[in-house]
Amino acid sequence: MVGLKNNPGIEVERLEPTRATEQTFGEKSIFDPTVNFELGKNYSVDPFGLAASPFFQPVQTNQNRDFNVSLNKFFITGTQLELSFRNNYFVGSCPTRY
Repeated sequence: MVGLKNNPGIEVERLEPTRATEQTFGEKSIFDPTVNFELGKNYSVDPFGLAASPFFQPVQTNQNRDFNVSLNKFFITGTQLELSFRNNYFVGSCPTRY
């Protein structure tokens, strides 16, 4: 009886169904939906500006901000679905030209 309790091979066989169940959950997780968030910001300064024109500021700054969210889902049939919201916000000291 003590020999059966202390045998590592028997203990491994006893835990095999639990390991197989966990492996199945891991393989099925590819079909779980995922949510992605992306945030970004950059800032630039042009110390010379547009020197050719007296109407613009001598120092010009630009800020660019990104906020993106997406939801991805992979189906058993091989189809992949992605819903995304992409937002870009730009602020500059130089007036825009049309």
